[in-house]
Amino acid sequence: MKVYVTSSINSLSFFQHLSPRPLKHRGLLWTSVACSQDKRKNGLVSNSVKPGARSVSALTWGQAGKRGTSPASGGGGNHDNKEEDNSWGLLELSRLSRGWEVPWGVGRVVGGMSLWLASFVGVGFILIPAIYREAGLDIFNLSSHDKATFTLVSQVFETVVSLALIRTLTAGPIASISPDQRDDLFNYSLTEPFTKPRGWATWAIIGTCLSPLVVGTVAGLLSLTEYENVVGGRGTADGVAGMISMDLTSYLSLLSVTGVLAPILEETVFRGFLLTSLTKYIPVWAAIPASSFLFSLAHLSPKDFPVLFSLGCVLGILYVRSRNLLTPILVHGAWNSLVLTALFYFVSEGVDIEQLLKDGV
Repeated sequence: MKVYVTSSINSLSFFQHLSPRPLKHRGLLWTSVACSQDKRKNGLVSNSVKPGARSVSALTWGQAGKRGTSPASGGGGNHDNKEEDNSWGLLELSRLSRGWEVPWGVGRVVGGMSLWLASFVGVGFILIPAIYREAGLDIFNLSSHDKATFTLVSQVFETVVSLALIRTLTAGPIASISPDQRDDLFNYSLTEPFTKPRGWATWAIIGTCLSPLVVGTVAGLLSLTEYENVVGGRGTADGVAGMISMDLTSYLSLLSVTGVLAPILEETVFRGFLLTSLTKYIPVWAAIPASSFLFSLAHLSPKDFPVLFSLGCVLGILYVRSRNLLTPILVHGAWNSLVLTALFYFVSEGVDIEQLLKDGV
């Protein structure tokens, strides 16, 4: 059965085209001074707390506070907090109706995604290749080991730059809203991992089990429709196949990219920023596939577009239910890591990965 590699692995595939291609990652945690000041003004924090003091549990860009108190919104619909009852409601579609009232407009959304795209191109196609050339290294004639290292370096730079951009774009607007509203934005809190109805770890476990079923079903349908033969081109797995060598360093480099950095960046950009922004203007049920469409498009792989789209929808649903970016990050990372590990296993067994992928096995 064809192995599909999603997300960050696509950045590796571009190297096979003699062009480096980083991914999208992000997910640093911080609390602004303005947040602490607002809390003191509203009487939520004792005046004895020093300005800029950071709450131990504040793992959001704004604040990690009480759940279920921020206004429910999305696409102009009227939502309430009935979703906060003490049950998981796994099959209750009505629980997917609660969006986000982000404190920024369309211009900032379009500008943010445009800046992210510019940084993607600037770092992966200009900055890192220039650094390698200055160091006397030919990026077009690197060994498999050096390709993996190159990809890791590109990914680290891309992650830092992208996180900084999103942080810069959103910090001001987030500081201007109430503490309750901040709770839902860029939340990476480790608290309440199994608490109903939003336990981030519970939803991550569900997503890790569900994603192979969804992606496998879509892949099976594609094989029946001859989609890949019609579309042609290279998939995400094709690129990484040429970068695999049987040494631990290469495996750890690629695992850091695909299993950690890429999920952090991509989930922060496409779920934490884009999806939440879209729900301000359109219903959540429309925002999830819309953000997944752009998520798939960003990988520049028509061959894998349906698979990436289906995975993006799963990740979007999980984020809406958990309201915590740790959930899609973990599921995304688990999926990428599983595929990468499978590829290394096949190579260790003497399987010609590139031929395997061409044959669609």
